[in-house]
Amino acid sequence: MLKRKNNRKSISLIRAVISYTIFVISIATLLSVNLHIFLYSKVPVFSDPTAYKLPSLNAANQNGDIDKLWKAPQNKDFVPCADPSPEYSRKQPQFLFNTCSRGYLLVHTNGGLNQIRAGICDMVAVARVINATLIVPELDKRSFWQDTSNFSDVFDLNHFISALANDVQIIKKLIKELTTATRAVKHFRSWSGIEYYQDEIARMCEDYQIIRAAKSDSHLDNSNLPPDIQSLRCRTLYGALRFSPRIEAMGKLLVERMRSYGPYIALHLRYEKDMLSFSGCTHGLSLDEADEP
Repeated sequence: MLKRKNNRKSISLIRAVISYTIFVISIATLLSVNLHIFLYSKVPVFSDPTAYKLPSLNAANQNGDIDKLWKAPQNKDFVPCADPSPEYSRKQPQFLFNTCSRGYLLVHTNGGLNQIRAGICDMVAVARVINATLIVPELDKRSFWQDTSNFSDVFDLNHFISALANDVQIIKKLIKELTTATRAVKHFRSWSGIEYYQDEIARMCEDYQIIRAAKSDSHLDNSNLPPDIQSLRCRTLYGALRFSPRIEAMGKLLVERMRSYGPYIALHLRYEKDMLSFSGCTHGLSLDEADEP
């Protein structure tokens, strides 16, 4: 009985405290929509981090592993794939005027921050493939997260539009003349290849002026995806989807404090049973508990 209780305690501990070594994921979790974290309350949260001299721990500085942790990783002969190829046709003539595109793509995002970012990248690629004007995506406000933030609260809106100006026509909202336009709400088939969008979705543009993607996590299949479309997704994720200035400042402040104070533990603030099972972590569990579905 005592062993069982100890195992239960171990389960609770594992569920409550999971250390992530990938700091980008941790920071993205902390910087989720409507972030309100106040570390060391004497320092204003969004102040310039360089204005403060944070004390360093001598023990941390003496540890070569800690110093190595903050160095840029080796590229191992990998090169960025975001640049378009010479054959890639940049912004095509029909994109010069909204009325010349095949219609408008309105996207309703869903999921957590990482899902939202990946979904937006897919929808940018889809807009390019079907030759549609993309409306700035709407962030999820109605599901589990119950968050009221808009795109511009989380991401740098103007940078998003300008960074993709040569790839996809993007407008902030529908013009008044299109409020009564014919539209269709479509759940894109998950893990579909480019042919699905070139054929089935592009044909819908002939009957509807506006296609509303009910969800953004349809996962554009990588199989047989043209390299330039994949590059567009990468350009969107790593270049166009930049966090808003307030979040950028907060992120830099957090990283500066981590570097100065070191060693630390990063916690996932919403680690649940299903995530525990997917992780494959059985440390501290009995054989029966490890096999429990």
